Amino acid sequence: MSLIASCKACEAEPWAWLNDAHTQFPRGATPESRLPVVCLKTHPEHKWTIADRRRQERYKKDNLSFTWRLHTINFGPARQIG
Repeated sequence: MSLIASCKACEAEPWAWLNDAHTQFPRGATPESRLPVVCLKTHPEHKWTIADRRRQERYKKDNLSFTWRLHTINFGPARQIG
């Protein structure tokens, strides 16, 4: 699994996590302490929210589509053609 995929799986914002990891390693941090899931516990502001926003947008789109299908438009009495 790539570093970015690991971040996405843990819902950690990849750029913030990489930046934090690279600044902490020279200070003697262990690799285990810099894992995305551990980093989120100490820096909850690094939560990756784009997945939540996309989920909400898909829900709204699906819900709108479903609501639209429930409505019918009636322009007056039906006419016989032919």
